[in-house]
Amino acid sequence: MFILGMHFPADRGNVIPTSEVAALVEKGVDMSKVKEIKLHEGSTKSTKMELYKTLTKKDSFLAKALTHYYLNQETSKEGGVKYMYFTNKYQIAELSLELDKDAECFEIAKKFQDMEPINVEVIFN
Repeated sequence: MFILGMHFPADRGNVIPTSEVAALVEKGVDMSKVKEIKLHEGSTKSTKMELYKTLTKKDSFLAKALTHYYLNQETSKEGGVKYMYFTNKYQIAELSLELDKDAECFEIAKKFQDMEPINVEVIFN
């Protein structure tokens, strides 16, 4: 089973505790180096990509999961904007709705549940 790109053994089945996923995400990122997280709507190929939101709450699970996703995506150049695949968007949304309790995270998680292309950009200090 893969959750947010992390592999869990098949013998564990399809139910992995949210707390375990959150702990692995927390362990995998250093948020002290993150200056800003920007989310862009649209596609670089078919539609114009526009800034959707700049995430202000960097101590949320959502911010940590987006940073984790960003750091683990292959890219041909350093930095820049990275496309989010629907499966990752959906998994991040479901976990954020369960773990985060603020309005900003709730709004973004709801946005991640639609089919609109979303791209993430993490800017470091």
